[in-house]
Amino acid sequence: MSLITQLRTTHQSTTQATRPPHATIRHPSTSTSQLPPEPPLPTLAATVFLNAASTSEQAAGMALGEQFCRELGLDMAMHGVLDVSVQAEPASPALFHPLPLLGRWDYLIGVSILTTSEGEATCLLQAFDTRTDNTIVWGHRLHLTAATLRALSSRFAAVLLFSLLMGEARKVAGRPVAELSPFGQGLRALTLSVRRDRAAYPTIEHLLDGAQKRAPDNPFLFFVHTHYLLMRMYEEWSMPVADYIQPMLCMLRRNFALFPGNVALHSMLTTALFYANQTEEALFLHAQAPLAQPADSRASTQVLPNGLAALCRGDAVRAAHIYSDFFGVAPTAPFFTAPDQEFVLSCFLADRHEETLRLAREILATCPDRSAILVPALAAANMLGHQSLAQDYRQRLHRLQTPLTPQAVEGHYGYLPSAMRQKLCRALHLPQP
Repeated sequence: MSLITQLRTTHQSTTQATRPPHATIRHPSTSTSQLPPEPPLPTLAATVFLNAASTSEQAAGMALGEQFCRELGLDMAMHGVLDVSVQAEPASPALFHPLPLLGRWDYLIGVSILTTSEGEATCLLQAFDTRTDNTIVWGHRLHLTAATLRALSSRFAAVLLFSLLMGEARKVAGRPVAELSPFGQGLRALTLSVRRDRAAYPTIEHLLDGAQKRAPDNPFLFFVHTHYLLMRMYEEWSMPVADYIQPMLCMLRRNFALFPGNVALHSMLTTALFYANQTEEALFLHAQAPLAQPADSRASTQVLPNGLAALCRGDAVRAAHIYSDFFGVAPTAPFFTAPDQEFVLSCFLADRHEETLRLAREILATCPDRSAILVPALAAANMLGHQSLAQDYRQRLHRLQTPLTPQAVEGHYGYLPSAMRQKLCRALHLPQP
């Protein structure tokens, strides 16, 4: 025990000496011209670990648990947002508890096997914040099998990253902008972009401009900037989508050349190519995904480009099926770029009008000013003869200054085949272009 204590003391001193300080908040009192440059982002660190089994039933699922830990850690790391490590060997709570005190990680991502049966394991996935006495900040139960493990690791990596970043953003929500580091400014911009509030656009651009001047060519800030532009594109009708996407496409190509293994960049570049009507290039890039398609990919974020590809081919039924499978898997927590607007649109184009309205109501209950949802919802309400609901959606679109003209539909949905655009125009009671 004396030797263990000495080793821990030595390791703590070494780690604290080598690890850069947190950069989420910069207090004016500590800001001087003699300070060294701010450390590069990402500034958050997490480790994924597996709790050791305490019963024979739990031990039977440890192999699945170990594989899930490795895959989850890899998927999180390849987003380029957090510093991620994996504790490969199962750790007992008594052994693992002192490690957060070393200051190496901001978050612990724990996987605990609960029950097993015939090749399936039920596990508990939790995120602990080491800076608040290991408080549980996120958790979910999930069922693992050899066939679904890879898809679930891809999905939950995205959910965890989004949840942790939103948690970090809440911590600095009350801070003046002058006290925020570039990372903190990026977090605030990300939070505002998720709300899809048009009034926040100038604030988002101001935050990103200031952050990128202080931390140029930073992958996290670039990701937030691109995410904001993509979210804005869905709701903007002032110019055709193909024209709107071109500047973003140039930015994505430049950064993807620098970070070709970044999963988030790869996904957004693929999506942008589809919207720019460069379908063949998008399909080629999607086939070169950094992570291989899992055996059962219905729940994986990697399947999302398949839905957009199906829409671009004119197969709305296939697209609706892909999105329905993806969004039908818990949790329903938001993702960075989960295309719920394409899900609603594909349901309408597949003649699933009742489902279109149901999905639209759920989304508009929390985000009432989303043109990308209101347009297919209005089309579905017209097809079903729901006149009062159609009038409500039409008035909302008018208030948002969304032009319901054949030219606007042609430009905004230019990535769809002509027959789909005509179908949408007919349902919106617009003359054929």
